[in-house]
This record gives sequence, structure tokens and C-alpha cells, in this order.
Amino acid sequence: MTKETADRLWKIFSGPLMLLGYGLAIFLVFFALKMTGLFTEIAGFLSFPDNKSRIATLVFLVGLSFAAFLWWLCARSFALIRSMSSTDAANAFANLKDTPMALPEGTVRAVIALIVGVVGLPLLMYTDVLNLSDAVAGYVNGIIIGVFSYYFGSRSSSADAQTTRQTVKLLGESEEGKRKLETQVNTLGGAVVQAQSALLTTETRNKLRDDLQRLKEHVSATEVLIETLGPVLPKGLVPDGAAEALHKARLALGAVQGLETDGFTADTVKQVSDATEGLFGKSPVVELLKSAATVMPVISGLTPVTAVALALGTAWQLGSDQYRRWVARVLNAPYDPQIISHGQISATSAAIALEQSPIFNKAFSVERQQPAFVSDLLTQVLSDDGADHLWAKYGNDTNRFASRGELENGLLEFRSVLLWEQSSQDITPEQIQNALAPLTGTAFAPTAIPSLDNVNEVLKQMGKPGAADEPHIAMEALILWVGYMRQINLDPVYLLARIWRS
Repeated sequence: MTKETADRLWKIFSGPLMLLGYGLAIFLVFFALKMTGLFTEIAGFLSFPDNKSRIATLVFLVGLSFAAFLWWLCARSFALIRSMSSTDAANAFANLKDTPMALPEGTVRAVIALIVGVVGLPLLMYTDVLNLSDAVAGYVNGIIIGVFSYYFGSRSSSADAQTTRQTVKLLGESEEGKRKLETQVNTLGGAVVQAQSALLTTETRNKLRDDLQRLKEHVSATEVLIETLGPVLPKGLVPDGAAEALHKARLALGAVQGLETDGFTADTVKQVSDATEGLFGKSPVVELLKSAATVMPVISGLTPVTAVALALGTAWQLGSDQYRRWVARVLNAPYDPQIISHGQISATSAAIALEQSPIFNKAFSVERQQPAFVSDLLTQVLSDDGADHLWAKYGNDTNRFASRGELENGLLEFRSVLLWEQSSQDITPEQIQNALAPLTGTAFAPTAIPSLDNVNEVLKQMGKPGAADEPHIAMEALILWVGYMRQINLDPVYLLARIWRS
């Protein structure tokens, strides 16, 4: 037989065997008392003078027996609970905490009814034998009827009572859970409101910082157009009210100077926002751009306004010497010997430039066939007193130059070709892309990136002498404005894009 089988058999027969053992022990005690003669003495000690004494003793012994029985029930009940898991044990204790002696529902009532039945019914049945009076029999009868009526009445309603208690308990737990849930919802709602307020505050601060940055940039960019160039520009290129808008913008910047965004009031925020919108609406940059765009050559993929922005954006990225050459060629400025680098011009480039200069090409049609002549001529042309040297050398030959004026015109023509040849190499395709990049997302975004040759052709058209009309004056003002934007390190195309997005 295996150990597992033995354990199972022991669990089955352990109870009956223990009962047999208890009975055998009691039998042996009584047998020993009888055999030793002690039973006679005990019987004499327990002899009663009348039946009432016997009944009282029996009732007392029955009460002790039932007390022991209740103790045994409690021990078994708690042993059963201890054998449960922690969760089940906690639930069992919770269900039994309101019952008498922490026993299952109805246990104590059943024991009381059993006591009354065991004791009362025999007394009632044997009243004549026990010589009990009618009054005692009536008392016993009343007790039996009362106890049994209460017991069986309670039994009939115990399920409903238990259900009612459980329902009340569940309702209490539900209310408690509801209160906790409401507390959590209120706490969460407060956190949501606080988070929304913080988000709104953050968005407001970010917008305010952006408005301040835009306002500072535009004040710096437009003050030179309004106050320096404005008085000499034709009427209409600077919008009416631009000076007043600039003044209000400066007042708004002065009001917030030294303050953190946390210290801004609603009035301060409104003042900054109104000043920004007001200056953008009266910006002279937009009017100058529109006017200059009317004389711009057509470039595939670009609007005329975008073409002007491209020219300004590429100029803003150039180095110092490159920018001076750019200004000289687009403004057709007087010759400056320092803007053309003699070392960067080869004899071949000089010969090509000479062919593109009609006056010098005709005057030196024979000499230019000699390799050393072009280099010597280039040296004289790029010197400060180049006109004097050439006139002293070739002035007496009327077949070359009819007058000194024609020589000077030829010299200017040749220098311009050299300038354009060298400056055309200053702009790169990357600079063209960078100049147009800020316009992405605006109405003036390019549909195609122009080639380097197209950009240089546009700049050449811009550099041709034009009439002193409003569009050409606007273009010259924007060219001068780019120089100022280079000083304050602010990309003009970036500024224009912010205006067009506002």
C-alpha cells in the first residue's frame, strides 16, 4: 500500500475510530469503577432525595455538554477558516464578524433550540412521573413553543435576512467605492484643468516670445527704410503711418524690456501683438518689393516678387569682396580698383572680355592678336590712372579713339565686362537654394529652382542703366537695405517670409 493511499484511508476512518476510542475509554472508566467498588460510593454520593434534584442535575449536565459542543463547533469552524487561503479567509471573517460567536448563520439558535428540545420535551412528556405541577408544565410548554416558534420562524426568513445583510453590505461598499471614484475624478479633473491651464500658459508664452522676436527683427529692419531712406524716396513707397507704427513698436518693446514672460500682463501681451500687426501692415519692405518687381526679368518657376527676393537673398550670403562686386554690378557703380582681383583673371578671360567690349575690340583689333598685349592692357585697365596711361599711349592715334571721352567709355565698358565675368563666379547653386528656402509655405514659394546662368542673367539685367522712375528707385533702395541687413545679421528673405505668413 502506498503512502498516499494510507493517508486517504486515514482521513476517511479517522473520525469513526476516534469516536470508538472515546467510547471505549468511557467504558473502561466505568468498568474500572465497578470492579473496584468505587461505583457504589459514587452512586451513594450522587443519590438524590427527590426527583427535582435529579432533574436539576441532569439539566446542569446537559448544559455543560452543550457548552462543550459549542466550544467544539467554534474550534472546528476556525480550523476550517485557517486552512483556507488568505483571500478566502479574509472574506470568511468578513462574513462572520456580525454573527454570534463568529459561527455560521443560525448555528447558535439551532443549539439553543436543541437544548430546549432535549431538556424541555422529556420534562413535558413525563410531568406525571416526575410529579411536576401544572404551573411548571405550563412554563416548560411556553418555553418550548416560544423557542421553536422563534427558531423555525427565523429559519424561514434567515435566507432573506442574510441576503438583506449582504445587499446592505454591497450597497455600503458601492457607496464607498463611488465616493472614492468621485474623489479620484475630482482630483483627475483638477489635474486636467491644471494641465490645460499650464498648456495654455505655455502656448501664450511661446506666442508672445515669437511676437517679440518678430517685432524686434522688423523694427531693426524697417527703421533704416523709414527714417534714413524714407525722406528721399518717392511718395507712396513708404506707406502712410509707417513712422507712427514704428514709434508704437518701439514703445511696446520699451514696455517689456527687462521683463520675463511670466511678468507680462494681458495688456502687455495685447500691446505687443497690436504693435507687431501694425508694423507688419505698414511695412515699407512690402511696398518696395512690389514696386521693384515690375522691372524684374521673367524667370521660369519664379514670380517677379520671388525673383527680387532671390537677388536679395543671394547678396546677403556673399562674402565682403563678393558683396562689393555684387553691389557694383547691380548698381552700375563707378569703378573701384579693389573690387576686381587681377590675379583671378587669366589671359584667356581677359581676351574674351576684350571681344565683348565693342570700343576696345575695334581700337585694338590688331594688337589683341599678340599674346603679351592683352596682359599689358589688363594691367593698365585695372590701375587707378588707367585712363591717363592709355590716353598718353594711344591718344594721338585718331584711328583708335576719336576723343578722350570715347577712350574713357571704352575703358568703362571693358572694366564692366571684367567685373561681370568675375562676379558671376561668386554665386553658387547652394546659395540660390538657401536664398529661396525661407519662402517655403508662402504664396511666393518657387515652383522650380533657377539655374546659376539664369540668376546671373537676372542680375545683369538689373545692372543695366535704367530710368530714374519709381521701380528702379525702389530696387536701389532694396539693394542698399541688404547692406544694412548684412550689418545686423538678419536674412531679408527670412523677414519677408515671416511677413507673408502673418
